[in-house]
Amino acid sequence: MNWNEKILQNLQDAGCGQELITRYEKLAEQKICERAIRGQQTQLLREYRKNLLAQLHEDQRRIDCLDHLLYQLRS
Repeated sequence: MNWNEKILQNLQDAGCGQELITRYEKLAEQKICERAIRGQQTQLLREYRKNLLAQLHEDQRRIDCLDHLLYQLRS
């Protein structure tokens, strides 16, 4: 497995959708310096991470609400 295949697999394992993967790959095809490309790719992945974390917090809030309701029902 070459480097690009490993990156693709990692993006898929992280739950990235095809749209994000395509955007990531298109950045690599740009005719700008490697450092600028990496910076843009990093920003894209950080934004995705931020969204995942926000969803995690929302899911945790929902679990907390259910736990509270279950506690009340037991009393």
